[in-house]
Amino acid sequence: MKNFRITISIIIAVFILQTVCVVAFAAKEEKWRKDLTKDYQKVVKAESKQAELHRGLVRKWAEEKHLDDLILLYEQDLQTRANDPYFHYGLGFAYALKGDEDSMEKALLHFQEAVKLQPNMIYGHFSLGSAYLLGKDYEKAKVEFERCIELDPKFYIAHYNLGEVFREQGKYAEALQAYQNALQIKSKWERPYYGIGLVYFAQGDLNSATQ
Repeated sequence: MKNFRITISIIIAVFILQTVCVVAFAAKEEKWRKDLTKDYQKVVKAESKQAELHRGLVRKWAEEKHLDDLILLYEQDLQTRANDPYFHYGLGFAYALKGDEDSMEKALLHFQEAVKLQPNMIYGHFSLGSAYLLGKDYEKAKVEFERCIELDPKFYIAHYNLGEVFREQGKYAEALQAYQNALQIKSKWERPYYGIGLVYFAQGDLNSATQ
């Protein structure tokens, strides 16, 4: 009888512990969902710096491992916000961060729609160009990065990516110039130096490549 009572006590203790864990997990689940929804609603209602806010929102919740949950919120509102270029940009950016082939195709479509609705959205053109670059559609990528530079000549990342396009096309003189343009704006950034090294290496100039 004594052993039976001990067993019952253990079973009850385990049950209580499991219940507490379930309740705690549910509370934690409810909290992040509330936080996600609150962040999302704040961004989609913003009236300035929308592209930057969408980028920040997506990056935050990607780091929190809830990117798919954020995409679901975007998708649920897509019909009612079909004419919002920044909404398309945010959804495209979310799909781009997922990175798989299907998601990249969706990202490309949303970036295209974003710049169609807002032709002067520099981040839209940059992300569209980056998607083309990843897909090895270099001529289309070139057009988008040049549009970025037209909108903001000091947008150094667009200069760098333009250099990447030219390097992939074997246009080494143009690539070097684009990398140098990026460095003139941001001299301590390391990526253009790496790109320059790759150009010299491709040309067989090992001495310059290692400097």
